[in-house]
Amino acid sequence: MEHLEFLIKALPDVHFHILAHTTFASQVVDLQRYLNVTIYPGFNRYNFENVLSKVDFYLDINHFNEIMNITQEIHNLGKPIFAFDNTSKDPTGGSQIFSSQTPETMVVAIKAYLNSLDK
Repeated sequence: MEHLEFLIKALPDVHFHILAHTTFASQVVDLQRYLNVTIYPGFNRYNFENVLSKVDFYLDINHFNEIMNITQEIHNLGKPIFAFDNTSKDPTGGSQIFSSQTPETMVVAIKAYLNSLDK
């Protein structure tokens, strides 16, 4: 996942929920050392919907196929999607897309979005 650990460190007040169809690579499992990370290996429809109900936004930063049409699900919930130019899977063009060369610009946008929720 593109710049995942950077984002986890740069956004300590954001809780990252990471889902996968199967087990995770050890590098992802190791991210649980951060208090703001929860992983869901072998997810199912129930925990998928449960996680979606908790999120304020979605990070489309996985280089592989999307799961369960998640970008459309997120759009249907009216929540923003933040993606990198080399990971976006949103055919609608509704995602906020950032250069993978400057992940800090995504961090700034996420912080601005979260600040707007507090007002």
